[in-house]
Amino acid sequence: MGQLDQWKVHGGNVLIVRLPDWETDKKENIVRKNSWSEVAPEEWHRYLALQKPVLPVFIQSCASHWQELQAENASLRAMLNGQLVSTSEKLYDDFILREIAAEGEEFQEAMIIGRVLGKYQLGISDSWVALRIEEMIHAGKLEAVTAGTKDMPIYHRVLKKCTLKL
Repeated sequence: MGQLDQWKVHGGNVLIVRLPDWETDKKENIVRKNSWSEVAPEEWHRYLALQKPVLPVFIQSCASHWQELQAENASLRAMLNGQLVSTSEKLYDDFILREIAAEGEEFQEAMIIGRVLGKYQLGISDSWVALRIEEMIHAGKLEAVTAGTKDMPIYHRVLKKCTLKL
């Protein structure tokens, strides 16, 4: 929106489509998608009826909000309650630690990542969860028992809790 505002692209030239809170699939099951990355390109046509023109004031408002967030120079920006906010990189750590606490002394890192993504539907990537776990390893809260293989992502390894520091 910042670029659109700079280019003076205004009403009628920009359309937006808000992802529905929920929808039904072919089997009448409720489906909730957290982000557009979950919508396959061949499904995009189904959302054309939801498009709305963007008013110039909306473009300017979004651009202004983005400038404020950039000025804060935070390490992470996240959607909370439908609002883009600057936050600490530790925002998602409690979800990760909750899943680690439910494990035994040793556990598969990939299983933790999968449960965090599937259970909490945070709209973040596996790489973000893996990076946070890597930070916990560097902080001494966890220890790698096995090394990852070169054919797989690094998070295909077994980790161990360092109980005094968790």
